[in-house]
Amino acid sequence: MNNSILKRLSKSIALGLVLCASLTQTSKALDNGIDPNNLQKGDWVYVLSTAANQLGGNVPSVTNVASLMSYEKSQGMYFIVIKSGEGSTNFPTAGQQLTTSVINAAHTAGLKVFGYTRSYGVNINGEIAIATNIMNNGADGYIIDAEIEWETLSSNATKATNLLQGIKNVFPNRFLGHAPSMYISLHSSFPYKTFGLLCDAVMPQAYWHEFGISSTQCAADLDTEWNNFYNGLSPAWSGAIKPIAPVGQGWNGVTTTEIDNFYDAVKNSANPASPGGYQGMSWWRSDLHTATMWTAIGGNSIGIDTTIPPVITAVDAINITSNSAKITWTTDQSSDSVVNYGLTASYGTSKTNVNSVTSHSVNLTGLSLGTTYHYRVKSKNINDVTATSGDFTFVTATGIADITVDNPAATVVGTWSTGSSATDKFGADYRFKSGGTGAAYLQYTPNIATPGDYNVYSWYAAGGNRTVAAPYTISYNGGSAGATVNQQATGGSWVLLGTFNFASGTGGNVIVSDNFADSANVVIADAIKFSFVSPGSAPAAPSGLTATAISSSQINLSWTDNANNETGFTVSRGTNSGGPYTDIFTTAVNVTGYTNTGLASSTTYYYVVRAVNGVGSSALSAQASATTQSGLPLAPSGLSATAISSGQVDLSWADNSSNETGFIVRRSLTSGGPYTDIVTRGANVTTYSDTSVGSVTTYYYVVRATNSAGLSANSAQVSVTTPSGAPVAPSGLVATAWTSTSIRLSWTDNSNNEANFIVGRGTASGGPYSDIAILGANVTTYTNTGLTTGTTYYYVVRSSNGNGSSVNTAQASAAPIADIVIDNPAATVTGTWTTGTASTDKFGTDYRFLSAPGTGANNLKYTPTIAVAGKYDIYEWHTQGANRTTNAPVVVAFSGGSVTNRVNQQINGGTWVLLGNYTFATGTTGNVKIQDNYTGTVVIADAVKFVLNN
Repeated sequence: MNNSILKRLSKSIALGLVLCASLTQTSKALDNGIDPNNLQKGDWVYVLSTAANQLGGNVPSVTNVASLMSYEKSQGMYFIVIKSGEGSTNFPTAGQQLTTSVINAAHTAGLKVFGYTRSYGVNINGEIAIATNIMNNGADGYIIDAEIEWETLSSNATKATNLLQGIKNVFPNRFLGHAPSMYISLHSSFPYKTFGLLCDAVMPQAYWHEFGISSTQCAADLDTEWNNFYNGLSPAWSGAIKPIAPVGQGWNGVTTTEIDNFYDAVKNSANPASPGGYQGMSWWRSDLHTATMWTAIGGNSIGIDTTIPPVITAVDAINITSNSAKITWTTDQSSDSVVNYGLTASYGTSKTNVNSVTSHSVNLTGLSLGTTYHYRVKSKNINDVTATSGDFTFVTATGIADITVDNPAATVVGTWSTGSSATDKFGADYRFKSGGTGAAYLQYTPNIATPGDYNVYSWYAAGGNRTVAAPYTISYNGGSAGATVNQQATGGSWVLLGTFNFASGTGGNVIVSDNFADSANVVIADAIKFSFVSPGSAPAAPSGLTATAISSSQINLSWTDNANNETGFTVSRGTNSGGPYTDIFTTAVNVTGYTNTGLASSTTYYYVVRAVNGVGSSALSAQASATTQSGLPLAPSGLSATAISSGQVDLSWADNSSNETGFIVRRSLTSGGPYTDIVTRGANVTTYSDTSVGSVTTYYYVVRATNSAGLSANSAQVSVTTPSGAPVAPSGLVATAWTSTSIRLSWTDNSNNEANFIVGRGTASGGPYSDIAILGANVTTYTNTGLTTGTTYYYVVRSSNGNGSSVNTAQASAAPIADIVIDNPAATVTGTWTTGTASTDKFGTDYRFLSAPGTGANNLKYTPTIAVAGKYDIYEWHTQGANRTTNAPVVVAFSGGSVTNRVNQQINGGTWVLLGNYTFATGTTGNVKIQDNYTGTVVIADAVKFVLNN
């Protein structure tokens, strides 16, 4: 227990330390003015040359990159996303399409521009290199398109951390998003929490046509999936709750109405999962938007226009005490918080909070007793556009009122009796209970407006049957203490329990429990009072102030607390020894340290600290000073280069600096340069594998360190010559039916110098084969989608690099399997079921029904013959009606267990209702049963469908 707390306790029976935590979400403007909470509208470009050529034939006025950017801006776009990588390989492989000139064209048109990669997680360093190169080119941010491939990666959370932190190490304040599947419940092995924690926003893929649902239902599912995910996070993962900006479907026959409905449903959601509501949306993909799609995409808007000032509303002064007040207001945009205040409308004093928020709160302290103050509020958004309120006033209190919590306002745990017969009660009644274990109690929680010392009193109705050891537990600022009271005496008045220090808010409380020994008696829980103890004098000055430079922009302070009545410590700073000093921060009570950031490099700062309370300030501490470290990092040394293959050179160097944010690797084909920057590595990273080299070529390398202050000198140059050689062919190709319209391929990578893998496909055994995909180095899986059910496809894979291609693998083949639909005439019927035909929303010619609930013995069993083992989506079809049960039992027996689903058959009739995704072995070991153990009038058994969906 801390000495300053001991000084504040009159009773010190320690019961343990209570820790309380609260989470306050704020948003911050990132580099180049990007606000994750307000991404507004965007568009995705897959192949830039196709988009710049009349947007795929849909917009004739677009004839080049500049006109593409102008057109996107004219459609209300705030940002554009352009593909930059396929795994760890640049996209396209012939040369990066997101160049500095393309980025400049977007910026000239008034667009923010993000790069993106289809991420596989198999070459983390390669993916980091592409992202950092793109942002070195001037991109405003980067998006990780991580999907199903991440679900089967070993240690995928660790790999996600390495990927995202590797990018953030180089660009800590640049926007980073991720675009996963929208349906979290169907992709439980994907590391959603890790991506959420380290990214600034999530951009779920909301492709309703691909899901087979309406755009309105897609928006509703978006709310459900992400609310369930966010609500299920533990406090340790609360940082994974991020703004949500969905990627809508802008291709494959989507209609204007569908797009309009999706906009409306997302913007007007009654229960949005995105903090602050949905303020961003983008569309996949630009060259596939038809003219009618462009009408809907361009004709709708989302988010807040930050070129206009924020709208300030609900300005108020609350929690007013004799020396403090809290000023609150709201804005429609994320913006900072400034309060100007003083004794007149000329103000003279300001308090600022630089965090960008929409709910603003600024505490004013050190005010004078019983004084009228004028104030106004100001908020500046990320575009530096400021709004200013009118003039307001408040009057500080002349004293601090007691806080009384009567038993009706307490939290009651366990069974307590309410009494009113005692004449010496407080208020209308009181609670009483016989002895127990302490599990039953009343908790009295005050809302403390003014932090400081409080006398805590108890009121009870005395009597001969009362306990002589009523147990009280007081939880205060920094710990807890116990007290016992003889309730057979001194009733009907306030009995002092002790003096304790309380922080502002509701973190402290007093508990009266049933844990007492004379259990034949009763304990009384009536009222508790908290009376502020005014400090009698200004606090004693702190001593032992030290200042330590941690970096080129940070100095840490520490001091000794010599007071027992301070409410905080004010830190003051100057740039000359002896002052003048400017107040820069006031801490909470008992705090003995402060971290001063945002300082200039190679600069000496001078500090003093004083203790403060309601009476005034202490004398200043002795001055302490420190000089921030030099801004520029030291140059690395010991650079070495080793040719690993015809396509890879490994570099390593020594890190001589303590303040770098990264290392820039530079390369040239000429000794002595000029050099081209090829990658930026993170702080403390001393290796890099250059996989963009060609065979039989001499390369010259240097490395330099970088931070916000600038660049170090280059290291000494090294050179290396790469060998020649085409890659070795892959082997072990396997083709597996993955869904009803897709096939999954996997193979073994036998080469260490391939640039990519090329997938060929034919419709006849032995070929001919057409190339359908070019994948990055080290990729060993591929999912071929959009196939025809029941058609056999034949595949080969070869590796390639700048020296040529390997031979093909041995051929592998597979056919997407058709959905398995079992109508009720094909099911096994147990018990007496009635056949119906009247409902128009039936499947096939009839359906079965029961009108009397049972035990589950009567059922229809639908048994599929599974040809391909895997995961299947299970659907049920019923005819709906007002007399149907709301909890029809549908039991799915799958490989590894069984699950009972309850279906509301009063809704969703005449359509396939998804029950879930389950694993089935080959053969007839699995089944679905519709049983009679339901409640209500009628249960329907019509049809069941099995859809392969791995």
